[in-house]
Amino acid sequence: IKGETDHYDFIFDLFSKGMSDLMLQYKIPITTSVLFVPNALLAEERSGSRNDNNAGYHAAKVAVEMVRRLRDL
Repeated sequence: IKGETDHYDFIFDLFSKGMSDLMLQYKIPITTSVLFVPNALLAEERSGSRNDNNAGYHAAKVAVEMVRRLRDL
């Protein structure tokens, strides 16, 4: 959750670069459900119990689909 300092942007940039580096180094797709949001309300909305609104659920669903497709190659 974004605060009043630059830590949010710093962490987001490092996280994004780190994930990209891992994907390029190992030549594999990676999904995450880390939420970078400006406030707690949006965090709660995107991590709720309903699957249609849960970022973690969607990331897991994408990961399973990527594994299926990679097996088909």
